[in-house]
Amino acid sequence: MPVLSQTLTDSQFCLQSVILIVGPDGPLARHYLTWPSGSRTVIEIGSAPYGETSNYVRVNGARGERAVFRRDANCIKNQ
Repeated sequence: MPVLSQTLTDSQFCLQSVILIVGPDGPLARHYLTWPSGSRTVIEIGSAPYGETSNYVRVNGARGERAVFRRDANCIKNQ
C-alpha cells in the first residue's frame, strides 16, 4: 500500500501500460493506470536517454511532483 505523509493513497492493484511519445515539451513516458473500478489515471513524465526525469510531471493533465524514496520506489503526487 503506497503511503505518503501518513495518508493512504491507494490500496488496490491496477493495470499499467506505458508508451513513449514526443510531445510539445519533448520526449515523454505516458503511463496509463486502469483501476478495478474502470477509472483511469494518466501520468506523463519527461524522459531522457537515461530514464525518466522530474522536469515535466503531469497527473491527468494537471501539474504533479515526482518523489523518489528509493531507487526502486517512486511516488507521483498531485499538486
